[in-house]
Amino acid sequence: MGKPHNNLAELLPKGLEQFGYKVQSTINLAHACEDGVVAILFDLNAEIPLYSATRMTGQQLSAESSGGRPTNYFRSSKAITRKYQQKKKDYNRALHRKLRVKMNGEKTLVVDRKWAKKSVRVAKKSVRVAKKSVRVAKKSVRVAKKSGRVAKKSVRVAKKSVRVAKKSVRVAKKSVRVAKKSVRVAKKSVRVAKKSVRVAKKSVRVAKKSVRVAKKSVRVAKKSVRE
Repeated sequence: MGKPHNNLAELLPKGLEQFGYKVQSTINLAHACEDGVVAILFDLNAEIPLYSATRMTGQQLSAESSGGRPTNYFRSSKAITRKYQQKKKDYNRALHRKLRVKMNGEKTLVVDRKWAKKSVRVAKKSVRVAKKSVRVAKKSVRVAKKSGRVAKKSVRVAKKSVRVAKKSVRVAKKSVRVAKKSVRVAKKSVRVAKKSVRVAKKSVRVAKKSVRVAKKSVRVAKKSVRE
């Protein structure tokens, strides 16, 4: 984090003992920051966080040999919130950057208020965007569930339509069988009717013949009477 400043440890806030802070780095501020951080040192040029007080002691901040800079794997530490992790080569390049801090007359280390306010606005905007994303995601889930229900209902309707269609086919086949049977019965009735006609015609011929025989018998009887 730039040139070493051996006095940084002296500029740390007082009363850190209650948070578990010890100079020998046996315990650091991470014990007090499970839900956040106590302080962050920022890059002046890129406006990105470089170090979090949750993982740093005074010796580490001043780059003394006893503490020194953390290893390159520090950015992957599980003890730091994800949003404070280093990205790409930001961690290694921090040696050549100025920190967004300023020294007042009493040599007190403070964070630039303008940047802090801007960070708050950006954070709030990020929160709003995140909440909106959550709402959109929930809406998508509801739409997906609704689509699933509609799809299931469509499947049920389709299956019911198939059953109705199959039933209609069975009814149609039965109607065809009944119609064919009716045709056979009708044809049989026609044959019977034709046979009845032939019998009737034959009966007519027999009757006519009987009439002729009767007439002949009458003539013979009349002739016998005259004689």
